Amino acid sequence: MSNNIEKVSTHDLFPIIEELLACNKQAIFTISGYSMLPFMGSQRDQVLLGKRDFEGLKRGEIILFKLDCGKYILHRIYKVTDEGYLTMGDGNLHYDGIIRSDQVIGVVEKIYRKNKEIDCKSLWFRIASKIWMSLLPIRKYILKLYHFMHFCKKKIKTVFVKDKGVRS
Repeated sequence: MSNNIEKVSTHDLFPIIEELLACNKQAIFTISGYSMLPFMGSQRDQVLLGKRDFEGLKRGEIILFKLDCGKYILHRIYKVTDEGYLTMGDGNLHYDGIIRSDQVIGVVEKIYRKNKEIDCKSLWFRIASKIWMSLLPIRKYILKLYHFMHFCKKKIKTVFVKDKGVRS
């Protein structure tokens, strides 16, 4: 199966995704970037995008949108306003600004990680999202702890692998 996989740059991929969603189809792709940590990891997780009425999106939903400069971003809605949606990545500390509904390309319906499907409409996912959004005032410290733990995990794995190699 891995022989059938071809990597495509986001510059080439997202216009195709836009076309698919415009035809009321769904699209799945592997995310890149770290702005959605800890909920989604770069080159680790895939998302299933769908299209629906972008006027009625809700706080906590994850959307793919296109900035006026042409850049595509996958972030969470933090606030719904009359002008549009205030978004931010889960791993970020600052808002993107207001995103108009005509900039929205698709909505994340599911996340796939290690052969597991995570439904973004499930109760536990919505609760976890709300808790994470409410932790914004202390997110800086939580993210530092997360990155420190990830660093330690990598170091331990490296030491363990080296240790194992010496014994064999």
